[in-house]
Amino acid sequence: MSERTLREVLRDAIDRVGEPTLALFTTFNFDPVFFEDYVLPVFCEGLDATTMSGVLAADRFLRSMATVVFHDADQLAQGRKRLSYGTVPVRPEAHNFFHPKLIVLGNDDGEFLLIVGSANLTVSGWGRNHEVITTPVDVPAKSYVSLTLFRTLEWLRDYAQAQLRGVDGEAVWYQKLDRAVSELETHRRRSKDDRFLLSSLSEAYDGGVVENLASYAELVDARRLTVYSPYFSSNLSNLVASLRSKIGRPSLQVRLVPALEMTRDGQLRVGICDAERDVDREYEIRRVRGDHGQRFRHAKLFWVEGTKRRHVVMAGSHNFTRPALALDLEGHAPNVEASLAVALGEKETLALLGDLADLELLDLDAVVLKTREELEEEAPRVSRFSCSVVADWRKREYRVVGQPTHASLLIELPGLSEDTHVVAGEPTIVAFTDQVDKALRRRKFFRAWLDGQLDEPVVGLVCELGWERFRVDAVGTNLADYLDVWRAGDHDDLVDRSSRKMLRSLVENGDGENERDAVEVIASRLERQEHLDTLYGMLGGFIELARHVDQAQSAAAVDELLWCGPHSLANFVQLLEDTADEVLSPIRRWVLYTEAQQLIARPTSVRATDGVAERLYELCQRLRECCRRIEESTVLRDIDRAHIDDTTPLFEWFRRQLGLEFERMWEADE
Repeated sequence: MSERTLREVLRDAIDRVGEPTLALFTTFNFDPVFFEDYVLPVFCEGLDATTMSGVLAADRFLRSMATVVFHDADQLAQGRKRLSYGTVPVRPEAHNFFHPKLIVLGNDDGEFLLIVGSANLTVSGWGRNHEVITTPVDVPAKSYVSLTLFRTLEWLRDYAQAQLRGVDGEAVWYQKLDRAVSELETHRRRSKDDRFLLSSLSEAYDGGVVENLASYAELVDARRLTVYSPYFSSNLSNLVASLRSKIGRPSLQVRLVPALEMTRDGQLRVGICDAERDVDREYEIRRVRGDHGQRFRHAKLFWVEGTKRRHVVMAGSHNFTRPALALDLEGHAPNVEASLAVALGEKETLALLGDLADLELLDLDAVVLKTREELEEEAPRVSRFSCSVVADWRKREYRVVGQPTHASLLIELPGLSEDTHVVAGEPTIVAFTDQVDKALRRRKFFRAWLDGQLDEPVVGLVCELGWERFRVDAVGTNLADYLDVWRAGDHDDLVDRSSRKMLRSLVENGDGENERDAVEVIASRLERQEHLDTLYGMLGGFIELARHVDQAQSAAAVDELLWCGPHSLANFVQLLEDTADEVLSPIRRWVLYTEAQQLIARPTSVRATDGVAERLYELCQRLRECCRRIEESTVLRDIDRAHIDDTTPLFEWFRRQLGLEFERMWEADE
């Protein structure tokens, strides 16, 4: 466990992984506003989802780090969600609540870090409550953590596939999750000296925390169990007896440490049923010395003390309740939970627990207890129905599936002027309108009602698939290649990058020495090699895009290339327009905008459809006006560090030089 804040622990984990390419979170309560404003900025300094430009910049970052949050279907804060990370509402049939709190970070080298805790992705979880969180655990080869984490991620992957239908082909986060499962599948053996043990989410391992306690109780010859929990089942005596029996230690001393709350009239209250005051309790109630309930202790801990100074501490999401422990369920389903156990010596354990190890007896007559009815009212609500909504950017359609099967639903979807009727249990397909693109940037949630019952809506999050490649403001795989070429430090670096990408033919078919001479002549004239490197790579990208347009066989293919596809010109221009002036000089901007205009007006055998052609014309007019403003204010002598006393219009001269170079390259390639 760690005494630092959750943000500090997460930041250290990010540093250890390097640059995470997968960030997976599980939570019970989920507040998207808090997650976007407080958690994601830990990964990317300056990330801001409060403005449209910030949303676009944040989404560009999220293309490089596949991010997904699995949350309980009924525990969603009704706040905005503006960024395009994956969200999966979970309500598996064989369970009660989806309650684990995990963070898994991974990179493309197959390295993973696991963080287990008690905090939900909410303001109270990360800011107000007293929570517990493990220090980041490496997932080494042939460890039991590898085995149980493999089962956990496999369970989540399969659930997402079944719930979202078709997610595997279009969601980058699903592809990264699937790869993580494959990586861990080769490391799922238990090593003899492994100190960590993770309770799995797999249905075959429900209640695994009790089996783990039994295993460790035998390992350390347990004599006492101390349980820290904010929530308890109403009949504690029966639950304690069942736990003793399950772990095979009928004489085990049990101590329960509830969370303290201060009432308005200054009394201390605990979440234990008042019926426990009058029974013959076979357990002790303790309190942390000095705790007066000013800060709610949401931490969940199991502390097993053994003989010969051997101890085990288990931390995670398990409260001391029947559904959490999967004991004495009496017809109720178990929760989905996750905890991590570590075996330690006595000194290490006491240092780890700190003040939590200093306990004193708590007199139940001196505190306010809760009635059975109050405890039942505090239980989380389970809605009578649920539905999932997928926005498929490749097909430009919503896919809606509702439950239960005996009712019909009314769904309010972003960008649609009218509500959609859905027969629960049957997938409903709804085509995007022109308003969906903008609407899904402003909000990514929907509302649903049982038909005829508009007073009790369910709010859910839209799960976007394929947005990285097919949304208009996204950057497709090929354009990302062009940008990589753009970042070349010098000509040799440029040739090396180009040889591995789509511009290979432009380099291989040219005369290397003459090509180098031509580049150096222009660079020496401007004294800025970076201008040429940039234009060389980006103009090569336009050449490739123009070729695809010339080869297009249908209006739909032209639409995809110029406006709405993964390699579209509109995507490219959006990126250029969002690039700061200090990154993209007036030279680069003018030449690239001009190339974009010429590509829009390029005569081809197949033209774009009327709607797309109209939007392309508006884009061309906007670019033409931008170029005019740049032309009016820039001459050759204005180039940084050029020291050229020449008032020739910069762009006329520069275009002529580059035109000659690319004509030669084009002829060589043909």
